[in-house]
Order: sequence, then C-alpha cells, then structure tokens
Amino acid sequence: MDYDPRWPQMYEEDRAAIARALGPMLRGIEHVGSTSVPGLAAKPVIDIMLGVNVDDLDRIIEPLTAIGYEYNPDWEISMPMRRYFRRIAPDDSHTHHLHAVPHGGDFWTRHLRFRDYLRAHPDKAREYGELKKLHEELAKMRKNHLKRFRSGNISTSVSLLYLDILAESKNFLTNISNLVRTSRAFRSSHYSA
Repeated sequence: MDYDPRWPQMYEEDRAAIARALGPMLRGIEHVGSTSVPGLAAKPVIDIMLGVNVDDLDRIIEPLTAIGYEYNPDWEISMPMRRYFRRIAPDDSHTHHLHAVPHGGDFWTRHLRFRDYLRAHPDKAREYGELKKLHEELAKMRKNHLKRFRSGNISTSVSLLYLDILAESKNFLTNISNLVRTSRAFRSSHYSA
C-alpha cells in the first residue's frame, strides 16, 4: 500500500506505552521497516525495534504481553538473541511487530543503517518500494498458479505462467539490477574501510 502519513503517529503511540511498560530495561526504541521511511510503500504493519541488555531479553516478555503484545518464540531457533512480538487487531491482521534485540548489536545497527540510508536517499527508497511491489505481484501470481495446478488445470496454469513470466521479465530484471546497484551503493557507503 502507498505510504500512510499516520504511520509515524501510530509508532509514537506505541513507543510511549512500551517505554512506560519497560521502564529502565529499555535502552533504545526505534521505528524501523518500510513504514519508517517517508514516502515508501509498505504493508501497513509498524515495525518497532527495542534495544535492551541481553540479560533483559526474557524479562521484557511479561510487561509487553500485559500491554497487548503477543509473544511469538518461533523465530528464536534461528535468531536466539531476538524476541519477537506482534499486536493483532480484532480482524486478525497484524498492526505492529516488535523486535527486541541487544542494544547496539548487529541486528540493531544493521536495521538502523538500512532505514537511515533509505531516508537519506529517496530515489533508492522509491526503487526499493517498486521492487517490493513487484515481489508482491509475483507472489500473488505464484499463489494463483498453484491454485490452478492443484485444481487439475495444469496446462492452462503453465501457459498462463509462461505468459506472465514473459510480460514481467523485463521489469523484473530491471528491478533486480536496480536492487543490486542499491545494495552495492549501501555496502560501499556503510562498510568500506
């Protein structure tokens, strides 16, 4: 969806509640993800990154669940130093995602650098947004083709997929090329010696 100017205010409202709930355990809190970049199209989910001491990662679970966040430990197998929470609306849609990580660690630093780069380079943010939209379109196409395949209409599905790929390939390759250039520019400006 297109950028919604209400997203920063939605972040601020939860930021205040989180700060009250966690008190001195909270060492930093940042609005990250696509909704934190003015003008960038995004899924309407506010990503919030919490910086805490490693020793407090498990201590924050109870206060955050008490203010309406659902704790989801599923990702801790692959990311043991992150605690993930989400706020779910009555219609079962996610409105906020919280990522609690060690303050100043790799996850913290990487996400802030990426956000700040996109904020400082609106042209790159636009390219990134276009690539995300293309990814969503391709995911929808794939889902539709899987439905056709499962219904037994394989030849129609394959033919339509072929036509869709031909139609999208030029845009896809252009967007991939732009993403590679953006990634290289980001790496060279943030990780060069």
